[in-house]
Amino acid sequence: MPARTAPLPRPVPAGAAIAVALLTALALAACGARPGSEAGSTGAEGNGRLCSVLTPADFAAAGIPGAGEPEVNADEFGAYCVYAGESGASGGIELDVFPHADTTAAHETYATALAEGPTGEVPPGPAFDEASFAVAGDVLFLTARQGTTVVALAVPSDGATIEGLVTLARLAADRAGALGQ
Repeated sequence: MPARTAPLPRPVPAGAAIAVALLTALALAACGARPGSEAGSTGAEGNGRLCSVLTPADFAAAGIPGAGEPEVNADEFGAYCVYAGESGASGGIELDVFPHADTTAAHETYATALAEGPTGEVPPGPAFDEASFAVAGDVLFLTARQGTTVVALAVPSDGATIEGLVTLARLAADRAGALGQ
């Protein structure tokens, strides 16, 4: 894995890190979409397969060790996939994926995630339609929208890089699209 080539955003002060992490966990859980939206066209049962878009080997290849098979929590809006720990916000490894029928609904989900999570910067590398990278305490967060798919990644900061998260988010969005989500 190449060395970090872009500077990290200034970390959130230690006292605020716990509050930000808790708010982020709540935001990610709530940001799938509003009832009645066009998100999650396949329902909770079908959305569970979204956790297959990233594997433990993908995380390892991106320089993020410790990912196991994901614990899947899917609803009608998307899937919450925890590969290690209790959640990404608490220092584990988490991917959340929200497919939408149109870009307007996807943008709304992306905006909700940003409004309630840590504020960040546009990550370097291949462009997404929308993306934000942030550091809160010992956790790196990347939220991205590509077309009609929104992905949110949270991983421990030890060893992880912005580039690794961008690679994973791109892979997740591309694979979710290939699933027909």
